[in-house]
Amino acid sequence: MTTDQIVALTTAQAAALTSAQLAALTTTQLIKMQTADLEAISVAAITGLTTEQVAALTNAQVAALKTAQVAALTTQQVQNGLRSSQIVVLGSDQIQALTTKALSALSTEQLSAISTQAIAALRTSQIAALPTSVIALLSTVQFAALSSAAIAALTTDQLQALSTDDIVALN
Repeated sequence: MTTDQIVALTTAQAAALTSAQLAALTTTQLIKMQTADLEAISVAAITGLTTEQVAALTNAQVAALKTAQVAALTTQQVQNGLRSSQIVVLGSDQIQALTTKALSALSTEQLSAISTQAIAALRTSQIAALPTSVIALLSTVQFAALSSAAIAALTTDQLQALSTDDIVALN
């Protein structure tokens, strides 16, 4: 398919794309897709995106992804595909939809791009499952945004990974 043909797809046609068809698109073709068309792509097909394709998505396209689509992103797609500028535009519900494995794989730069509102929205099970290396990467501002329930869910090892500033932020 040409880029013009991709642009001409209806939302229903875009929704019918398979993971293999989606993976075959060039990054140029993918970024030319309308956000409504990308939003219509099935959860199963989203897993077909390469990390290069994920990285090429515009911020508007990433922001338009449904929570189920974000939840379907593989750890590889999140870790090696999502750019920090894309993570910034994800809403709290989209961040909450990421698997614990995907959250645990975030780099310092990616993790720092998560808003305090999104950090506060993480489920206690997500917080409790994060490795100490990820807990240690949370900024003091992000750590201060955690709910009382999330703080209570921290394991002994996670608490030991906190900086003095993080502990002060608990007050």
